[in-house]
This record gives sequence, structure tokens and C-alpha cells, in this order.
Amino acid sequence: MDRRAGELALDDQRRMARCAAGRDKYANSLLTGTPDEPAKFTALQFETAVQVKLGVPVTAIANLVGNPITNHANCSPTWVDKFGNNLKKVTGVKNDGTRELHDTLVDTMSSTLGAAKIPHKGGVNGRPSSCADVFSDLLSWNQPADDKDQRRLQGIIPDLIVNGTAVRPAGKKGKGRLHGTITLVDNKTLCNLKDYEGQNPSGATNKREQKVHTDYISAAKELDKKFHGAQGGQAGPVEQRLCQYGKAGKVHATVFGTFGDASQGVSDLCDLTADALAHEHLQFYDGIPGQVKAMYAHQTRRRWGHTAMRGWAKLVIDRRCLAGGGHSAWSAPPRAVDEDPDEAGALLDFHFTNPSAGSGRV
Repeated sequence: MDRRAGELALDDQRRMARCAAGRDKYANSLLTGTPDEPAKFTALQFETAVQVKLGVPVTAIANLVGNPITNHANCSPTWVDKFGNNLKKVTGVKNDGTRELHDTLVDTMSSTLGAAKIPHKGGVNGRPSSCADVFSDLLSWNQPADDKDQRRLQGIIPDLIVNGTAVRPAGKKGKGRLHGTITLVDNKTLCNLKDYEGQNPSGATNKREQKVHTDYISAAKELDKKFHGAQGGQAGPVEQRLCQYGKAGKVHATVFGTFGDASQGVSDLCDLTADALAHEHLQFYDGIPGQVKAMYAHQTRRRWGHTAMRGWAKLVIDRRCLAGGGHSAWSAPPRAVDEDPDEAGALLDFHFTNPSAGSGRV
């Protein structure tokens, strides 16, 4: 399939989807892992998510293809395409679905960090739940500040600050980029198909990830120049504080792509949580550290991958209302069911360590 996909035109969406996400563990969890309660799909969301992952036309918007997308009076003219790409890229939408997807992913990662007892700021389980004060004390707003200054400050507010200093590796794999340090983590979503065109669509999320640190440094330098008079190659207070975080002052980025693909930064964060969860598990149960870690890594990839794919599908479905057809603005949320986390964890452990269970004939 990889060979056949590679022979398609560079702008063929099936080629982009296969090359970008065909071997991605987060994207492939959609069809290999049963959704759990925190990432539960409706039937329409699951159907749409599968079609988005495979790069084929989305049936939920088939009757809207060619309709103009109307957001506000000054929006640039654009039309519904059969893949839903233009619906994903609409800006300035009331109840912004792109921001909702971003925040849901941050909260999902925070939830996993909380379960792993990894101290962090930002997200639903962060203490505090916002990282807005990381640099604000270094800026004197008594000086005149314009919109660019506000945008620069917003641009260097991370989504999470993760404290991985106490996390020990489980199994034979050594420490990753987040072990042994306190790191700024910035989450991004990627839906511009131009980033997936070319000979190597699989590198789109990693390329976007690499740009994040450069953007942070650039914003910090501009703020130092404006508020602290830093000149040339001189590092001002904002840049100096930025470089105190992470290994070699590196900002860590997590990027979730439109086909369910995820950047290396997502895997690094998953690896950190799996290590912590494995050590917690081994305090109470026997097991081989590497295998226990693999179990939790699999669980985390499934939950994060399902959350991302459900979010992209929901974004397309919810925005059908911008193209007419009498669709409501919001898809119905799945019915919530109380879940005992201990029972769910025990079930996961049993089936991971007994893969043949339930396959025998009655």
C-alpha cells in the first residue's frame, strides 16, 4: 500500500494520508483500539474520523460540496470541498472549534499527567490550570504596548509546564527529552495540506514542531528589545528565563496533524507518562518493567489518538452549519457513563497480558 500510495500525485489526499499516518501509532489506534469513555465517538463522528484518516471524501458533507462557506460578512470567499479541508481552516468562527480541539488535547494530556502523578501546570489537572504568569512579571506594562506586544506575549505562553525531574525510565530504554527537567510544552494542531505535499508527508508534524522553539526565541527577543532595551545578540531577561526550562533551553512542542498523525514530541510526552505509570503499577503488582510500560504507552496513544481524531471529525461536522443545508451548529455529545478507573485499569492489564483471552471457542 505504501508503494501504491507513493505513485499517486503529490497533491492526492489519499497519498498524503497514507504517507503521513499509515504507520503512525496514534492515527492507527482509531481502527485497532476500542474507544474508552473519555474519548467516546458518536456513529457519525467515527465514520467521519475514519474517512479523514484515510483521505477519502467525507459523506457527512457530500450534499454540501460546492456550497459557499459563510462565516461573517468580511470572510474571504471559499467553498466546501469533498474532504472538509476548507471547513477545518475557517477562522473567526463563533464558539471556535479549532480552539476547542486544541484545549481538549491539552486537557487530555494533562489528565494523563495527573494519573501518572507528574507535577505540571496547565490543563485540567494542572496546578495551576494556566501558565499565563511565566513571563508576565518581567514585562512592565506601564510602558506603551501595542497589539504586536500582546501577540508576542501570547505566543510564548506555553500550554503545559511539565516537571519530569523525578520520573525514572522503566525498561531498557533510557531517559527521553522530558526526563530530569522542567519543560515548557506548547501544543499545536496542523491542518494545512500544503504542509503535507511533497515527497515526505510523514515529516509535516515534525517540521511544524521544530518551528515552535524558533518562534518562542524570536518573540522573547522582541519583548526584551521593547521592554528591556536588549540589543543585537544580547539575551534579555525574558530570553534568559525561557532558556532555564527544558534541556538546553529547548521548548518542547506536541503537534497533532489532520490525518491523526502526531509529532515526535507527542511520543516523548507519552514516553514520560508511561514510565511514571509503570513505576506506580509495579509498586503493587509483579511484572516486567518494559512490558508494563508498553501497556501504558499503548493506552495513552489510544486515548490521545482517539481524542485527536474525534476532534477533527467533530470540527467538520459542527461546521456544516456554515454551508447551509439546515444543519445545527453542534453535534450531540455522547452520553456520559460513570467509569471506575481502577476497574478500567484492571481490565486493560488483564487483556494486555493475556492477548488470547476471549478468543477460544465456546
